[in-house]
Amino acid sequence: MGGIFSFVGGVPDEKRIRSPAESYQLLQSLIEFLSEGDRLKEEGLFRVQGAEERRIEIQAAIDADAPLNMGEADTLVVAQVLKATIRDSTEPLLIPDSAYEPLIRAASAHADAPETLVREVRAVVDGFSPTYSAACGLVFRFLAQVAEHSKENKMSETNLAVVFAPTALRPPNLDPMAEMMNMKHSIVVVETMITSSGSIFEASESLEVLVSPKGTEYSAESI
Repeated sequence: MGGIFSFVGGVPDEKRIRSPAESYQLLQSLIEFLSEGDRLKEEGLFRVQGAEERRIEIQAAIDADAPLNMGEADTLVVAQVLKATIRDSTEPLLIPDSAYEPLIRAASAHADAPETLVREVRAVVDGFSPTYSAACGLVFRFLAQVAEHSKENKMSETNLAVVFAPTALRPPNLDPMAEMMNMKHSIVVVETMITSSGSIFEASESLEVLVSPKGTEYSAESI
């Protein structure tokens, strides 16, 4: 899942982890695909599960660095693949472990002061490495675009935050109890990153993306 395995002839090969550039490229390609046409208006985007067999097929092709012509693709399936790519990475793709506690503290202290919270979150994000800054900005600016179509897709900033908080803002020690206790603060952080993505990530730049070691370059057309 999420590009951790390389497949050769349909059989899992040695476990490998995608480079930051490869992970960014995959996220970017999935986002480009979902941004085409009216796909962002699909009701239940990121909340409703698509066809499981199709999701497995798409994921296997991605894990094998193989192009996959989607045709009239199932938007909900690709949305689930995007979410799984973030969720199943061995290392956080969007928010580094070191940022978890500062962000939770900010949400706990300033949940009722949105402007102050935005400044606090921006201060934490400004300390991200270029890799994290680029990936985080890419995804959260995209989620803001998804929320712009909430009348059709029923996915407001709050609904998206509920879906993505456990995926994007993970406790470093993966302690289920800590995650449960802090979940309401995680949701506040993620919702803030979506609603104020323009100001929080205005300094983030795109990451220069490399092709994968096997030479397969993902594109919205091939995914």
